[in-house]
Amino acid sequence: MAKPKQPQAVKRPGFSLIHGIKGSLALICLVGGTVPAITASASAPIAPAALNEAVNGLPDFLTGQRAKNGEGLALSKPPTSGESASPGWLSLKTLPKPGDMMEIRFQSPLFSRAVHSGTDLRQMNVTYIGNPGEKFMISSVSGEMLSFHTYERGTLWIPQWYISAAAASTESIDPIYVTLRKEGELSLTPSSKARWTTGNGTGDDTFVAVARWKDWYGVIVPPAVWYADEAYEAYRPAMLWVRDKDVTQTTAVPLPLLKEGPGTTAPDLDTLQSLILQVLKPGDDAAKVKKWLGDPKLTEVSGNLQKEGGEPIILGTSWRYEREDAHLQVTFTPAGKLAAARWVFPGSDRYSSRPFAGDDYFFTQDYTVTSLPQTREVQPNWRNSGTLAYTYLLGAGK
Repeated sequence: MAKPKQPQAVKRPGFSLIHGIKGSLALICLVGGTVPAITASASAPIAPAALNEAVNGLPDFLTGQRAKNGEGLALSKPPTSGESASPGWLSLKTLPKPGDMMEIRFQSPLFSRAVHSGTDLRQMNVTYIGNPGEKFMISSVSGEMLSFHTYERGTLWIPQWYISAAAASTESIDPIYVTLRKEGELSLTPSSKARWTTGNGTGDDTFVAVARWKDWYGVIVPPAVWYADEAYEAYRPAMLWVRDKDVTQTTAVPLPLLKEGPGTTAPDLDTLQSLILQVLKPGDDAAKVKKWLGDPKLTEVSGNLQKEGGEPIILGTSWRYEREDAHLQVTFTPAGKLAAARWVFPGSDRYSSRPFAGDDYFFTQDYTVTSLPQTREVQPNWRNSGTLAYTYLLGAGK
């Protein structure tokens, strides 16, 4: 049988399907550019070099991707030199498309817009952090990004890698400082085509890593501003990825983060905010919070934790931490589970209370126009201990 001719390259935007053809195998890769199409049959298998060239045109982050509805592309290790390429190496599925239900596999940044290599690292507009197990329906696909929409949060964008099997095998690690070599690269996801060079908008070459996947570190990049008044959006840190080969030094971040005393060095405020957002979640117990933050300066009865109108108030416990540049208050339920956290920052040009991103009431921020006062512990002579939201003391005896 004559050897089939190599089809010419095609150029077409978006993703194609991978189709099984009777008597042969065809792989057509269309990823917003020119990628060669290849065909093979049992009598004329694909040469490993040709197959690798075609597959390299696919986004690296799609390796191992499987959609919850049974669709998705699954690629195993490509054949090495001397091995023959066989149809068994490919799982013939469709790539993610609008309407597919997907699941987040590792804690991920959720952007209010699609990002790419030209996006400013400090202005990525991460408005939420997606949690493992969170499901969504794809609204659109743009390069490496998927968008989805919810009534509470609006339209959000997530890199496709975070719904892959690779992301599911990622591990969280205790925070470490990683210093990158000159011209070291940060990637949107491991092996992503969206990359930035050290110093390009970051102002530094040292970052804090909080995740590990193979030879990659997941590092946090704080936003330039945490709150945009004109957009009424509160921003979160982005997570980018750096490879071992670009790391020149690693050093453990001292815990607890807010420990006071001689000889202790706390992270800068932006890094501190980013770390707390990454590691603390609603429902965490007090022991975990104390491990990360240390002993509070003051413990007091919390404000009302009841979110339902007309229901009895719920009072928990609040821990107060103080720095010269910020105060942090974390609040626990009566069962000792983390319920809320609130930052207070001084010296703003205007007062702003509790801005948050959409429905995210967990971490809030207050901006004052004055300096921060020191907390003084005052023991009340009497305090309401009832369950009504509003009570009045009409009189009292001696």
